[in-house]
Amino acid sequence: MTQIVCEWARGRNVFKRNKVPIERKVQAAILCASGFSYRQASELTGGVSYVAVHDAFTAMTRALPLTEKKHRRCIAIDETEARFSGRVGFFWLARDADTGELMTFRCSLSGSPEDGAKFIDSVLQFCTNRPLVRVGRGPNYPRALKNLDLQFQIDTTAINPSGIREKIGRWFLGS
Repeated sequence: MTQIVCEWARGRNVFKRNKVPIERKVQAAILCASGFSYRQASELTGGVSYVAVHDAFTAMTRALPLTEKKHRRCIAIDETEARFSGRVGFFWLARDADTGELMTFRCSLSGSPEDGAKFIDSVLQFCTNRPLVRVGRGPNYPRALKNLDLQFQIDTTAINPSGIREKIGRWFLGS
């Protein structure tokens, strides 16, 4: 999932210098956008200086397009585990299923249903209606979506032994 944001950052030349790998800058910016302090993001990304974290976060927030609030037929949400200096975090991403527009993203250190509900609630801020939500088979989605009284569709394409991701995850990665 971070690949999507990294490709977007590369395509827009968000970062002027690349002394620190773009992947680490993106991780740091996502952590800051999710409420972590610069110092916490610095520790979680493996020792990137907190000034570099601040610069990455500032560059990302300036480059991000403003997502407008509008009627959306369907949104797609996916979540994946990410490693930050040996700790497991969860990276959440939402896209408009019709336009492919990146709506929002977030990182949390737990993948609880409450975190899922908070993320879905933040996604709904960009919708004037209550759209259909397409999700993967993550255990956090059904309870969160039912609590928010949303229509949802779970893509149940199985992951085969060769490691092919489920249909919703493949859509996010563009394959």
